[in-house]
Amino acid sequence: EAIKAFDRAIELRPDYPQVWNNKGWALLRLGKFTEAVKSFDKVAQIITDGEAAGIPRLAKIKYEALSNKGLALVQLQNYQEAVKAFGKATTLSGNVHEAWNYKGYVFEEIGKQQEALDAYDKAIQIKPDFVIAFNNKGLLQDTMGNHLEAIETYNKALTIKPDLDIAW
Repeated sequence: EAIKAFDRAIELRPDYPQVWNNKGWALLRLGKFTEAVKSFDKVAQIITDGEAAGIPRLAKIKYEALSNKGLALVQLQNYQEAVKAFGKATTLSGNVHEAWNYKGYVFEEIGKQQEALDAYDKAIQIKPDFVIAFNNKGLLQDTMGNHLEAIETYNKALTIKPDLDIAW
């Protein structure tokens, strides 16, 4: 039903980026990842980089579309393209901690551990109480054999959120 409504809205106004973004999100939630990527790509076609740079509302929509595209690409296990999507998202809005955290995850998936740590650190720098990034960083440090560093990272997460069960 939602997809039909979005398609109808697109028929009426095909250049409306928010509808394309919302349709992509609905497709993502339905597990239709390839179709979702196409909707998110449409947003990037509609909103030029120049428009995104000059109009904060459009920058936010484009950022969301690029981040959501990255999530869909992760589900498709297309990690190289996901890194690009999250990279573009962080360029549009460098202070958005979630995109940096996702970027860290994708870097891990493709074996770029230092880049992953750097991305988690950037997420933490932007939002110092972002326990998910602390946890992800700790998991990676542990995987890399840096057990003492991992414990320190988990302890920082637990200082922020003492009931964070995944850090125990």
